[in-house]
Amino acid sequence: MAERSPEGSGTPSHVDIPEYDDQELTPEQIETDEHYDAPISDAMAEQIREMISHEIVKAQEAALPHIIERLSKTMAQIIKEELDQKLMTGVTKTKEPTYKDFSVCQPPTFSSEQDPFKSHRWIQDVEGANALVKTMRSDYQRKNLIRTDEAGAYEN
Repeated sequence: MAERSPEGSGTPSHVDIPEYDDQELTPEQIETDEHYDAPISDAMAEQIREMISHEIVKAQEAALPHIIERLSKTMAQIIKEELDQKLMTGVTKTKEPTYKDFSVCQPPTFSSEQDPFKSHRWIQDVEGANALVKTMRSDYQRKNLIRTDEAGAYEN
């Protein structure tokens, strides 16, 4: 059926494929071909849709563990790369302000009035306090970084 290549590599160089005879049809194929263009009822169409949706659900449920496994491996790899990069550079992410930092600025309290102008003003004041906290935090971190750099310069 298959001839071996002359080099003796074991891989076939030619494969004979039997010819397909269009005249040899099984009884199921003949029956299907006769009713190929026949209209189907709405109930039958609904059953077909339901069967297809069940098969799709089965396929998705079967594939889900593999997808989750691949996703978790990818996430673990990304996290590992980021940690390695941070350890190599020695740079850490800046710390986000906490509620304690925010409350030190004494933000305005909401008086639960139904006036939209007062509510809008309150939102602006709170956003301003939040921006102030972030500015204070970044200034503090910048000063500490400068102090650390100065201390390193004096050590040399």
